[in-house]
Amino acid sequence: ANEKPDLILLDTNMPIMNGHEMLERIRKDQVLKDTPAIMVTALCDAKDVDVASSFGISDYVTKPIDFTKLIEKISKILDKKNAK
Repeated sequence: ANEKPDLILLDTNMPIMNGHEMLERIRKDQVLKDTPAIMVTALCDAKDVDVASSFGISDYVTKPIDFTKLIEKISKILDKKNAK
């Protein structure tokens, strides 16, 4: 299938590769490179935020997740994307 996601949610701690590695691959992919991405993680130190930011993360959400805020962030990103 050639479907493209509207938004990607990534965790920093994932099996096989971490979220930063996955985000780096996404940004190199011609189809996915401009897809907004939110990093969802328990890691919230400045270094992790900087690494995610260097790969063009749209937002950063720390655990435990406040789902109301997460949905607000997703809506804001998608509204901005659809306004283009």
